[in-house]
Amino acid sequence: MIYIREKVKKVIELILRGNISEAREIAKGLDGGYRMALLSIVSSIERGDRYALVNRIMSGEVTKDIILKEIRDSTARSKQRFRPEYEREYEEAWSYVLESLLSVLEEDS
Repeated sequence: MIYIREKVKKVIELILRGNISEAREIAKGLDGGYRMALLSIVSSIERGDRYALVNRIMSGEVTKDIILKEIRDSTARSKQRFRPEYEREYEEAWSYVLESLLSVLEEDS
C-alpha cells in the first residue's frame, strides 16, 4: 500500500507541474481503483473539462472545506457494502487521491 500511495503522490506532483504525459504513464502502471481515479484526473486535465473537480481545485475555485467534504463522502461510499467491489475500491482510491492533492497543494502554498 505504501508503494501505491507514493505513486499517487508522484502523479499528483507531476500533474501540478504540468507533466501530464508522465503522470499518465505512472497511473497506467497502477491497478484497480487507483488507476481509474488517476486516469480520470489526467483525462479531465487533457480535455480541459472546467467542471471536473480536479480542474476546479487547481484553479482555486474549490475551497478546502469542499475538498474535505468530498473526501468524507467518498470514504463513506467506499464502505457501503451494497456497492460493487470495484466501485468501493474506486471511492477509496478517489478519497486518497483527493487527500494527496490537498496535501501537495498545502505544501506548495
